[in-house]
Amino acid sequence: RARGGEVWLGGAITWRSRGGHVAQGGAAMLSRLLKEHQARQSERRELQAERRRREAIAAATRLTEALVDHLNVGVAQAYVNQRKLDQEVKTLQAQAAQFARQTGQWISMVENFNQALKVGPPH
Repeated sequence: RARGGEVWLGGAITWRSRGGHVAQGGAAMLSRLLKEHQARQSERRELQAERRRREAIAAATRLTEALVDHLNVGVAQAYVNQRKLDQEVKTLQAQAAQFARQTGQWISMVENFNQALKVGPPH
């Protein structure tokens, strides 16, 4: 037995890979190692791409939720403001109606007073 994964088989070096595969000779071994390396790299790239995709989806979801929350705050504030305005309009309408009644009463009283002044006391 030589070093690492080398096994001496009478003139050729045989390599046993981590998966138990046996390859003889230098070119075949290098070819196999290259293919294994490329397969691992491809798998690593796919895993990284999938991780990045999940992270991008999560970030987009967080952004969407933040935008919706921001818009909802504005909508909620607009709704509160609209309710306040509606209440103010009702109050102003009631006050205007009351003012109109009072004005009518004052006009009537002034007209009656004027009539009383014109007629004067009975003779």
